[in-house]
Amino acid sequence: MLPPAYFYDRCYPTAQALLMAIVGLLLVIKRRQKTGLAFLSVGFLWLVACTTPAFVAWLNRGLEHQFPQRDVAMYPQADVIVVIGGDGFPGDESDWNNDQGDAAQTRVGFGYLLYKAGKAPVIVLSAGQGGALRMSAMLQQHGVPSSAIRIESRSNNTYENAIFSSHILDQEGLRRILLVTSAAHMPRAAAAFSKQGLEVIPAPARNGLPLDILAADAAWRPQRLMLWRSHQAFHEYIGFWVYKLCGRA
Repeated sequence: MLPPAYFYDRCYPTAQALLMAIVGLLLVIKRRQKTGLAFLSVGFLWLVACTTPAFVAWLNRGLEHQFPQRDVAMYPQADVIVVIGGDGFPGDESDWNNDQGDAAQTRVGFGYLLYKAGKAPVIVLSAGQGGALRMSAMLQQHGVPSSAIRIESRSNNTYENAIFSSHILDQEGLRRILLVTSAAHMPRAAAAFSKQGLEVIPAPARNGLPLDILAADAAWRPQRLMLWRSHQAFHEYIGFWVYKLCGRA
């Protein structure tokens, strides 16, 4: 079986468009002009579509609608809150106690609100490259005791987040988890953690694109930033099925 990285490299819209362009040029060289020009046209239109907020929002809805965000008070009790790193951190001026503020739109900020609401007595922070330690420092600055925090800092991907976090949870007999990550990442993350025999309650922290980007006069206006957002969406779609095929989810 091909390694997961092979499939992830195909998540980039520019790579997809380039592949179609190469096929189109080869067909033209072989005197199959109509088919070749069709590939070239589709490749160009695909690249343009992937730069538009409306198309990217449609891609993300396919991921995010599975686990819609809820108010903190609506989540049930659990043994532990597991926060997966990977998104941004709240700014220095963010109000961590405002469940509609900037901090609540980040994973660590939403995890904090769940803890503050008494949804679980323990928080596991799972992120490599110093991300878990940085989240821990932020939580402690806002009143979460170090005794309530567990650090998982070895992981480099979602599969390792699930594997290494489950080792920590097994040691303490914690099975029912509130899983905090972005809404688009949740389908793959929830499947990976469930594969470890955990009872997963999805608690997504972020939903959709900013409303100003989706305004009527901007929805179909190409923006370079949308190439990255479409890449992220394709990464989740492809990653989910790669995890299924590899037995990781």
